[in-house]
Amino acid sequence: MSPTKRYPADAVFEGGGVTGIALIGALSVMEETWTWENVAGTSAGAIVAAFTAVGKSAQDIDKILGRIKLMELMDTAWEEKVDWLLSRLSPLRLIPGVGMLREHIFSVIKDFGIYEGDRFMELVNDNLPPSVRNFGDILYDPDLPKDHPYRYKLRVVASDITANRILVLPQDICHFGR
Repeated sequence: MSPTKRYPADAVFEGGGVTGIALIGALSVMEETWTWENVAGTSAGAIVAAFTAVGKSAQDIDKILGRIKLMELMDTAWEEKVDWLLSRLSPLRLIPGVGMLREHIFSVIKDFGIYEGDRFMELVNDNLPPSVRNFGDILYDPDLPKDHPYRYKLRVVASDITANRILVLPQDICHFGR
C-alpha cells in the first residue's frame, strides 16, 4: 500500500487552556493529509503552533505536554510575599474575594503577570531543538523582508493590553523598539 499523498497547508490554532489538548488530537488527524507550511496560534494554540513549526508531530507534542501537569505551569513563587502582605492587611482578608484580588494585583505589578512563567519557559526550552531560540530561527522564506508575513513559519497572536491592540509576533515586535 502506497502512502497517502500529503498536501501543503497553513494552520491556525486557537487558545483556551485545556483546548490545547484537543488541538493535539485534531492535529494528529490533519497530519494524515496535510504538511504545515506556516502556523499561527494564540495562548495554548501558540504552544501547539510553536512545536509544529519546528517539526514536532502531534504525537511528539502529546508526549511533551503529557509529561507535565497543567497546574505546574501556574507557578506561584509570589504566594509567600502575598501571604506576608495580606497578614499586614488582615481586616481586608475578611472580605470575600479580596485575598484573591490582592494576590493577582500584587503579581501583575511585580512581575507583569499573574504567574512567573518559569516552568513554562523550562518546558519550551527543553523541547525545542537547540538551534531554535527565537522567531529568526524558524524561517519559512529567509529571502523575504523582515516585515513580510510569510518570512516566518510561526506567528503568535497576543494582546497588548497596555496599548489596547492585538499583536502578531514577530512582525509587531517593532512596537517594542526591536
